[in-house]
Amino acid sequence: MLKLIASDLDGTLLNQQQKISPLNRYAIAKAQEKGVRFVIATGRNYARVQDLLTENDLHCDLLLMNGSEVRDAQGKIISSINLPMEPLEQVVELLHAHGMEPEFMTNRETCSIDPPEQALRSCALRMQCFHPGVSYEEGLKLAHTDPFYTALRFVDGLEGLYQTGLELRKIVSYHPDTQVIDRLTQQFNAMEGIVCMSSFPVNVEITNARAQKGWGLEKAIEVMGIRREEVVVFGDGMNDYNMFTCFSRCYAPENAVKPIQDLAKEVIPHHQQDGVGKTILRLLEEDETPLQ
Repeated sequence: MLKLIASDLDGTLLNQQQKISPLNRYAIAKAQEKGVRFVIATGRNYARVQDLLTENDLHCDLLLMNGSEVRDAQGKIISSINLPMEPLEQVVELLHAHGMEPEFMTNRETCSIDPPEQALRSCALRMQCFHPGVSYEEGLKLAHTDPFYTALRFVDGLEGLYQTGLELRKIVSYHPDTQVIDRLTQQFNAMEGIVCMSSFPVNVEITNARAQKGWGLEKAIEVMGIRREEVVVFGDGMNDYNMFTCFSRCYAPENAVKPIQDLAKEVIPHHQQDGVGKTILRLLEEDETPLQ
């Protein structure tokens, strides 16, 4: 029996226009009509998910910042896990040494301790991930008007960040060289109290070591009274790896990175081809969950 569906956003539920397609939205609605809970499990923070929810009139539980924060369908924080403070200075030093600009996701907004022109470079790389095939110059143009850049709050160094009183949940940063990303990932994962994952081959995402999508979802379903075998998950990146190891009914679009495809119960159509929506509709047909 199917009782809960959890899906990653970028590269999974969303298309390259950063939208939920009509078919995917229809499939989510059909699942919810049947009493199946839908959960967004993403590396994004709440501020970068709100517009998407409003645009699609979507009301669902949220597993945010790779499991660092859980919110209910009304946006209320149910649980959160902050970054440990001890390694932050070393993390920032390593990122800056490689010419990278860290962004700090918090309980409210995303902050940058670097000048706007440097933060723009990082956002341009993010745009290239969101829109495969665009050049770096095109990514810069897109970044100028994208909320990932325009909504950034600029503060004066780590001290300025601490003075905001915001709760630090996650650090994200980009570099075009995947070998640099791989080396940094190993270095960060050797540090006590933090874990480093990636949504894309060219980024690092650093959270508290206890904050991962799979573990966060396990805690959530325990409260909901849902068994592990009643859960289906969708994802495409390495920040979904923990979720795929925790839940055997895991599905990866054909654009997913190879380790995720290897773990998946099934490789489904590309995120540009409504793979998530098509699979949800098929699973609902196969399921015997009655209308509620």
